[in-house]
Amino acid sequence: MKKVVISFICFILVGVGAFFSYEYFFKKNTATLASKQQTADEKTSNEDETAKLASPLTEEEATATFRKLYDKLMNRIDELGQENGWSSSSNPADLETLQKGIEPYASKKFREAILPNIIEDLYCECDSFVMPHPDLDIRLKLVESKPDYFKVRTVDLADEISEGEQIFFTVKKENEKWKLDSFNQIQAIDKPLNITKEEAEKYIKTIYPSAKYLKEVRLGNTENSDKFDYDNGKWFLFYIKEIDNVYAVSVNDGSILYDVPEDVIPNFIKLEDNSTY
Repeated sequence: MKKVVISFICFILVGVGAFFSYEYFFKKNTATLASKQQTADEKTSNEDETAKLASPLTEEEATATFRKLYDKLMNRIDELGQENGWSSSSNPADLETLQKGIEPYASKKFREAILPNIIEDLYCECDSFVMPHPDLDIRLKLVESKPDYFKVRTVDLADEISEGEQIFFTVKKENEKWKLDSFNQIQAIDKPLNITKEEAEKYIKTIYPSAKYLKEVRLGNTENSDKFDYDNGKWFLFYIKEIDNVYAVSVNDGSILYDVPEDVIPNFIKLEDNSTY
C-alpha cells in the first residue's frame, strides 16, 4: 500500500513538473518568435524609410527645390553686399565673410573652388553678371536626378545685357540639405537655344500681354545683322495690339526683333488700324 501511495505521489510530482516546464518553454518560445517578428517588421520598416529617403527627386520636386534654393542664394548674396557696403571698385567683398554667409545655400565646392574666381566681379557696378540670371519661367527642365544630386537646365534669353545662353545647374545634398554645387553656361552663338513657339509666346507676353502669335518666318540679313544672322533666320512673329506693331522672337537666342520687314507681315495685318485684327 505504501508503495502505491509513493508511486502516486511521484506521478503527481512528475506531472506538475512537466506542466510548468511546458508552460515556461512555451511562453519563452512565443516571446522569442514575437521578438523576431517585431525585429523583422522594424527592419522592413527601416528599409522602406531608407528607400524613401534615398529616392531621387522627381522633375516637379527638383525644379521646385531649385527655384527656392537659387532665389535664397541670390537674395543672400545681395543682402551681404548691402550689409557690408561691398563694391568691386571701392570696397571689394571679403571672401571669408561671403563664404560663411552663403554656406546654407552653397556647397563646399562652390564656396571654395568657384566663389574665389567670381568674387571680384560679383558686386560690379556694371551691366554684366557673373552669376547667371536665368529665365526660369520660360524653361526649367530636369536633366539628371540621383538621391544626393540633381541637375537642371534653363535659359537666359538675349537682351541688352545678355547674348542668350543655356545654363546647367548642379545641386548637391550636403549635410542633408540641398545646396548649389556648380553651374555651366553655353552661349547661344555656340549652341542655339531652340526656343519653341510656346516659350516665345510666354516670354513676349511678360512684356506685351496682348501679343498674339502670327506665324514662323525666316529672315535674311537685318539691320541688326551681327546679332541676328547666326540663327539661320528663324523667327516667331507676334502682333502686339497695344502698340499696333509686329515683333519677332528669335528661335536661336530668344531676342526680340522690333523692326520686322514688311514683306513677312501677313496681309490681313494693317498696322494703321488695329481693329482689323
